[in-house]
Amino acid sequence: MSHRTDNTYCPHFSEGNCKNSKCKYIYHIKCNYNISCFNFECQYGHSVSSNLRKLFKEIVDENRNPQYEKSKNKCYYAINCFKTNCMRDHMITSDAMMFVNHILKEHISYEDALSMYKLQFKQQSPDIAPIDSIDKSLESDLLNLTEIEDEPITPINNDYEDMKSKLLQELMISQNNIRNITKSLYEKDIAIQHILNQRKILENEMFKNRLKIQQLTITLNIMNNT
Repeated sequence: MSHRTDNTYCPHFSEGNCKNSKCKYIYHIKCNYNISCFNFECQYGHSVSSNLRKLFKEIVDENRNPQYEKSKNKCYYAINCFKTNCMRDHMITSDAMMFVNHILKEHISYEDALSMYKLQFKQQSPDIAPIDSIDKSLESDLLNLTEIEDEPITPINNDYEDMKSKLLQELMISQNNIRNITKSLYEKDIAIQHILNQRKILENEMFKNRLKIQQLTITLNIMNNT
């Protein structure tokens, strides 16, 4: 501990980023609430960033389980229970919890998680950089092409304007492709998660049947030996 010289809480540990055994900060104390800690000034350690916790708070506020507050059978993992057949009550609906689990399991970034949440729960397209953030002059030049009437255009200038028009169209097509691909990827992620959950259920059923077979076999052997 002698290498630690800063007598304060580690700000990187609070954001889930400190894995340095020689960190100069002294205090590395885990937060009991972890990802469901909605005190964004909390200095204790969390496994995700404060931005993701803010997104999780939004998810809780918009997908709250009305039975949770008065429940006497609350699950310790209020918003991220991975147990398929958990019989306890959780803070959010099952669909919302499946989404949170997917974000955690796949280590999805805050930006991607926010886009996915908007698509799945709000039917909003992900935020795509507007054309003018790439080059606003291209858009204005394209709009001005049809307004120039008196000024003669030489063949060279005409070719130049055609080239800029084509480039702008390609930019617009690329942005639409990004939007469609992002939506498709998320739908695939959700479908994969659903299949994995179904697999867990089937594996559980298989285990129960194998256990039953063992019990029945033992019983039959006992009956045969009597």
